[in-house]
Amino acid sequence: MKRFIKEVTADLVKQMWTFVGLFSAWLVLTGSAKKVVGIAILVAITIWIATFNLRHHETSALKRRIREENEERRKLLRRKKAAQPSATEEIVEPSATEEVL
Repeated sequence: MKRFIKEVTADLVKQMWTFVGLFSAWLVLTGSAKKVVGIAILVAITIWIATFNLRHHETSALKRRIREENEERRKLLRRKKAAQPSATEEIVEPSATEEVL
């Protein structure tokens, strides 16, 4: 739940100029138009928040798949690195006397 609120808040911040425009339009209206537009704005924001998961489901699934693929790549790189001889190990070449024997 905490993550959901964090994501919705981040998305609200991204939409800030839209909300500023809606609020400024609401400010210049008078009478019943102000009331109707105010209710419409609140309903639109409520629907927008309610459908947040529907709109971001594909995005989160894609991010999860990319994260899993990256983890697999990291595992493969670790295995490759472990299979390579380390730089501190010296490669011992046979000496000239050993070759003759």
